[in-house]
Amino acid sequence: MLTQLPARTDNIIYVEMAEQQRGLYAEQQHSLARLLQKKYLSELDRRRIIACLTSLRMLCNSTFLLDRETNVSPKLDELRELLVELLGPDPGGRW
Repeated sequence: MLTQLPARTDNIIYVEMAEQQRGLYAEQQHSLARLLQKKYLSELDRRRIIACLTSLRMLCNSTFLLDRETNVSPKLDELRELLVELLGPDPGGRW
């Protein structure tokens, strides 16, 4: 059954973060750096480190994932462009 599928195609597309993302990202980086400079890490510190890393990852996708007041996502914009390119304009306005 798997032999009937076409070969997998991977495309790597680099997308720059928007200025608003960079500001929030820098704040999380600063918090992470402060935690990592400690000589001793408590269990709470370790959880905060995981939370900072998770926040950094989410911010790369969209500010909305951490800040419900904003929705800045160059990756979604790029995806929308790719969908239009591959599938044509969306008559229902979904992308």
